[in-house]
Amino acid sequence: DGLPLPDFEWTAEAAGVALRFLHRRTEDEEVYFIVNTGAGAGPVTGTFRDVGGGVAERWDPLSGEVAVLGEVRRRPDGRLDVAFVLEPYGACFVVFAR
Repeated sequence: DGLPLPDFEWTAEAAGVALRFLHRRTEDEEVYFIVNTGAGAGPVTGTFRDVGGGVAERWDPLSGEVAVLGEVRRRPDGRLDVAFVLEPYGACFVVFAR
């Protein structure tokens, strides 16, 4: 159909999860800032269009902790499904090295 794929889509198992995001590209990384604006919490599957080299890291903006996200699946269209958890009104960065 010629339309570009969305930068980010998501699904959540729990009710009350409502995600918003910003996407920025740097020389070295694809950076997604993801915020849960809802009162629900739990596992989320994010589908990312721009994934650099395909290794997803979760950066916690409060603690500074960085963790590699292991539940990653590549779709036939090249996007990645990445599983992670967000708390109510929580936020994280999901970062892909280029």
